[in-house]
Amino acid sequence: MAAYQILLTEEARASLRRSVSQVKDTVETLNDKLGEHQNIDIDRLPNRQRTNEMWDALGY
Repeated sequence: MAAYQILLTEEARASLRRSVSQVKDTVETLNDKLGEHQNIDIDRLPNRQRTNEMWDALGY
């Protein structure tokens, strides 16, 4: 986190945030598709709530 704040320029941080957001969207889409196919409720998987809280804490 320190390297993110200190070493990266605002442009680099914005680029990194966009990349992370794209990866997150892709993973969510894949999870939705796989969950539909296998009848898995993604929101009931272990650690799902904690993972979402961590993403929220990072601002995504």
